[in-house]
Amino acid sequence: MRLNEKTTTYCRVLACELRHRRETAGLSMNQLAEGAGLSQPMIGFIEKGTCVPTAASLFRIASVLGCSLAEIFGAVEKEIASNKKIATTGMHTKRR
Repeated sequence: MRLNEKTTTYCRVLACELRHRRETAGLSMNQLAEGAGLSQPMIGFIEKGTCVPTAASLFRIASVLGCSLAEIFGAVEKEIASNKKIATTGMHTKRR
């Protein structure tokens, strides 16, 4: 399925948010993957924005990160709302 620009932007910001939360939690990709029952490459693909995680995968990732899906989606919505034009480099959104 081809994603439109708005959806692609949302996925990029989501990828950045997940990576930021993992790094803030002091977890490696391997630790997050093990805790969430996913592979390390899958975590890498999710954080690069090249793979859109399922709701179930997001729920497991959020659980390992110690937050809720609402917190993650709220942060993504806030980031998108604060930037009329999201600055991106490759698939990663620049965090301020």
